[in-house]
Amino acid sequence: MKLRHAAALALVGFYLMIPPEGQNQAPLQQWKAVRSFDTAQACEDASSKARMVFGQLIKEFKTTPGARPEDFNAQCVSTDDPRLKAK
Repeated sequence: MKLRHAAALALVGFYLMIPPEGQNQAPLQQWKAVRSFDTAQACEDASSKARMVFGQLIKEFKTTPGARPEDFNAQCVSTDDPRLKAK
């Protein structure tokens, strides 16, 4: 791998993104980046932890009838993903 390719890869990060409330099918441009990460694995780990916490909150507070932990929708997206750019 050439140095310039390695440098380009080093600049790529990942966002943990969530959709607008109640709009899981919204275009990715409308989702909110809640945190950034240096690696995909770190982002996926945070997503798993957030899903677990969401599930615990549902059980403890029972604030949203019918809500399930698997309803938590978050996605790790590369910072250079073309879907993030406005058209």
